Amino acid sequence: MTPVQLDMALAAVKWGVRDLAAQAGVSMDTIARFKRRESVRPRTIAAIRTALENAGVEFLDGNGAGPGVRLKVPPTPGDAGKAKAPAGPDDPPDA
Repeated sequence: MTPVQLDMALAAVKWGVRDLAAQAGVSMDTIARFKRRESVRPRTIAAIRTALENAGVEFLDGNGAGPGVRLKVPPTPGDAGKAKAPAGPDDPPDA
């Protein structure tokens, strides 16, 4: 997770630093240090990432376009909790 991904994730879930700090069990100052690219313990970064993942954020590797984030697709009833990709323009409509 990069500081830019953190900013994108916060925007995606509509959280402020205070919300993230409460959910991750870290201080707001720690989050600010991470955003400034200062030293933060790996376990603290893991706690921040886990809190965001629990809120529905997926962290994406660079794959040529740079790292990013997206929100998980919520499961639909009857899918037994599996995420379903949105239909594309060439996909047949659900019956």
